[in-house]
Amino acid sequence: MALMFQRLARNFIKKGYFPTDEGTIAGILYQLKAPEHGNVRLLDPCCGEGTALAEVAHYLASDTLQYQTYGVEIDEERAWHSKKLLGHVIHGDINDCLLGRRQYSLMFFNPPYGDLVSDQVNYSDQKQGCARLEKLFYQKTIQLL
Repeated sequence: MALMFQRLARNFIKKGYFPTDEGTIAGILYQLKAPEHGNVRLLDPCCGEGTALAEVAHYLASDTLQYQTYGVEIDEERAWHSKKLLGHVIHGDINDCLLGRRQYSLMFFNPPYGDLVSDQVNYSDQKQGCARLEKLFYQKTIQLL
């Protein structure tokens, strides 16, 4: 079976999650234009080990721009690793976090993908109206920008 996107072939699974590959991060950084001065809050609501947001922060760093990094990670070990790279990290589920609306200038968004698993299964309507994790994740986090 052929892959739809070759970029996905370079992503690899690492302890139950798919970190953003270096090529994709480089492409995102190429598109970013940092403000010349001010205070910028960066958020990754599914930060993994924190490397993607740390790369963004490093790229944006300047003498006149101050930034703060915030991450949320559900896995304990990955949250521990991300605390070494990011300023503020919550070890928890984004759905259980209370974060202020419109508090962040940039959000790095690489959420979990797939169908939401329900407690009740209706075998006759398995693919109709099935909620997607990435859509729910987006709806929860977009208000934070």
